[in-house]
Amino acid sequence: MQPIAFLNFGKLITTAYLVGACLFATTAAAQPNTAPSPQIAAIAQAVLPHQEQDYLAIIDKARQQFAAGKSADARRNARLGLQIKVHEFMGLTHSAEDWIGIYKDNKRAENGDRSIEIEIAPGVILTTWDNSYVDANYRTMVRPRSSLARTLDGLSIGDAVRFSADLIGEVISTDDAMVLQPRIVASFSKLQKLSDTGAQ
Repeated sequence: MQPIAFLNFGKLITTAYLVGACLFATTAAAQPNTAPSPQIAAIAQAVLPHQEQDYLAIIDKARQQFAAGKSADARRNARLGLQIKVHEFMGLTHSAEDWIGIYKDNKRAENGDRSIEIEIAPGVILTTWDNSYVDANYRTMVRPRSSLARTLDGLSIGDAVRFSADLIGEVISTDDAMVLQPRIVASFSKLQKLSDTGAQ
């Protein structure tokens, strides 16, 4: 297990351990010839909330700056700029309301708690913690017999979903992972299959 630090959009917090965190060095955004997945293409037909569109625009701009960076300092500055812009944009609550994404994964811990991963754009993942010990101070994982757990039982990997969540912070890793493959830890308060809510 590797110790990690956790960034609460401007406040650095040292946490215990993250088990099984998986970050990739490249992304579809860094490979312009790579077509988006059918699931991501499908939600393009839905009307994303303005807040989500603006959030993704901040990430897209940071990715462009990162790609144009000719030095390690320039790429680090792109990562720092992304963190600052997100913090300023989300304000005090960091609350995402009625965002749309693709349900990518869930895992069940020994105590029955479940983790969730939702992709809101290629390489941009909103996730709970996936380990109950680490999650003790955050309570992001889905508890058994909760309404969110019942919703998960009715979802299939790849379903488009509408959700609300508090964005707690981004898992700290390398500059390229944090810009090209950001993983944002979130506490979900609402989760519905998009076809059950309507695309508008």
